[in-house]
Amino acid sequence: MNVVEYLKEQHRQADEIFARFENSKRKEEKQKIFEELAYLLTGHDAMEREIFYPACEKAVGKIERLMEGVVEHGLVEFSLFRADQNRDSENFDYFVEVLREVWNNHVQEEESEILPIVVRRMDQRQLADLGDAMVARFEEVQDEDVRQLLQHNLKQVLAGRAKTTPPKKVAAKRPARAKAAPKRPVRAKTARAGAGRKRTARGKGGAGRTKRTTRRTAR
Repeated sequence: MNVVEYLKEQHRQADEIFARFENSKRKEEKQKIFEELAYLLTGHDAMEREIFYPACEKAVGKIERLMEGVVEHGLVEFSLFRADQNRDSENFDYFVEVLREVWNNHVQEEESEILPIVVRRMDQRQLADLGDAMVARFEEVQDEDVRQLLQHNLKQVLAGRAKTTPPKKVAAKRPARAKAAPKRPVRAKTARAGAGRKRTARGKGGAGRTKRTTRRTAR
């Protein structure tokens, strides 16, 4: 998948979730929408930090706008963390609104300044391969504990690092799908059936021989 199209698609998806959050009036529904938002933004952050920005840096070098984009990810992570910590607070909506403003600023600058550079410096094959790698990483994050991943990155950001390194392993939060029980081998059933037929045939043959022997004796 083309990486530029994929990023813009996720940007619009986040915009739609923010809008649903704003229009919702019930606390339980807002928290459910925020959970969806947290998974999207954390997955988006992971694939950009770990894959997109390193690839862009390799293609265009450490240009100013690119490095600013990397630093902005720390602001998004911090705003997301603060909102998550205040899910039960009466100020929850305000924290999410600040997150939305930080997110919108990042998206606007990324789409207007960084993505055009990427399109000029990478061919279609590179854009597609990069997009596929990011899709795969995003899907991985959806099965991870996003709060653990968020805190891992945030600790590095607060320590002054612009670039963060992903954890070696993130504990799974969502239960894994149960594997289907293996089917019994067909050959085993056939062998048993064959053995049964042999025993039956032998039994019939033995009965025939017994009858013939009885007749001879009677004569």
